[in-house]
Amino acid sequence: MKYLTLSNIFITIPILFSCISCYLITYIYFFKDSVGTECHIKNVIPSFSTTIGNYIPQRWFWRFGTGMSCSFRFLHLLLFIKMLQNLEMASSNIFILMLLRITELAGLFLLTVVASTEIFEYHASGFCVFIVASTLNMFIMNQLNAYGITPDGNTYRRTKWCPWVYLGAIIGCFLAYIIHNNYCLPGVYSIFGALEVVIITINVYVNHSEIRMFGNFLPVIE
Repeated sequence: MKYLTLSNIFITIPILFSCISCYLITYIYFFKDSVGTECHIKNVIPSFSTTIGNYIPQRWFWRFGTGMSCSFRFLHLLLFIKMLQNLEMASSNIFILMLLRITELAGLFLLTVVASTEIFEYHASGFCVFIVASTLNMFIMNQLNAYGITPDGNTYRRTKWCPWVYLGAIIGCFLAYIIHNNYCLPGVYSIFGALEVVIITINVYVNHSEIRMFGNFLPVIE
C-alpha cells in the first residue's frame, strides 16, 4: 500500500472523522447546552473544547481519532527527519524542527487526554503548547518550501498562505476569549468557536499537504 494512502487512513481521516462526528452529535443532541454561557447570551457555535470535553461519546471519538493520528504522525516524523538529512540540511535546523514537531504532538496529546472539564489548567496548557509549536513549525516549513529546500515546490504554492491565516485565527481566538470573558457580548463566543474550526482545518490541511509531498517524493528518503 502506498505511503500516501496509509497516511490518509491513519492521520488525516481519523482527525476529520472525529471532528465532524463530534460537531454533528453536539449540534443534534446537545446544541442548547453547548452554546450556553454563564451570562446567558445568544450563540450559534460551541467551542471545540466544549464539544470534545463535555459530552459522551464525543470525548471518546476525539480521543480515539487523535490517538491514532498522533501515533502515525510520530512515524511520519522519523521519515520527515530522514528526508531532511538526505537533503543535507544543517543538523541544528533538523533538531529544531524535530523538537517543534514533538512539542506540537505532546501538546495535542495533552489537550486531548485531559478535557477542559477535568483539569482545565492542564487542558489549557496543552492547547497553548500545541498552538505555539504548530505556528512556529508552520512558518519554518513555509520558509523551507519558499527557498526550495524541500523537494516539492507545489507544497509551497498550496500552503504559503496558511501560516498567516493560522496566526490570524489564533489572535482572533485570543481576542474573542478575552472579550467574551470580560464583556459577554452576544456572538463573540460563536466567533471563538468558528475560529477554532479554522485553526483545526488549516492544521489538518498543512499536514495533509506535507504527506502528499512525501507520497510524491518518497524515493528521496529511501
